[in-house]
Amino acid sequence: MNAVGYINLDLPAGFSLIANQLNNGDNTLNTVLKDAPFGTTLFKFTGTGYTPSTYVGEWSPNQTLKPGEGAFIQLAAAAKFTLVGEVPQGTAAAPLTLAVPAGFSIQSSQVPQSAALDTIGFPADFGDTGFFYRSG
Repeated sequence: MNAVGYINLDLPAGFSLIANQLNNGDNTLNTVLKDAPFGTTLFKFTGTGYTPSTYVGEWSPNQTLKPGEGAFIQLAAAAKFTLVGEVPQGTAAAPLTLAVPAGFSIQSSQVPQSAALDTIGFPADFGDTGFFYRSG
């Protein structure tokens, strides 16, 4: 069964931490965050640093932002985005799994939900630290 959904992001000027929780085609920025304000920059963490993409009529470079991946976005002025796509589905035989690398990473739930990390099946281990970003 495919469930289609949408997520409205109402973002302030400056930096915000965002994530994608919907499958939309190839999940590239040109598909997921189309029609961004000119000059918007997205910073995706690569494990050792950030790879920036800037919107200049299209995203350059056109990175992916798959369900469960997060990134920082920088806006010159407040903006609204609507993400549209299929909600990832898991089953008892094939549950959704999130591969979290060692070290620092930016992750989110693979499906749109608001809940504590220990209730969504986040694969935390003893000694792991979760950081939360609050702009402003």
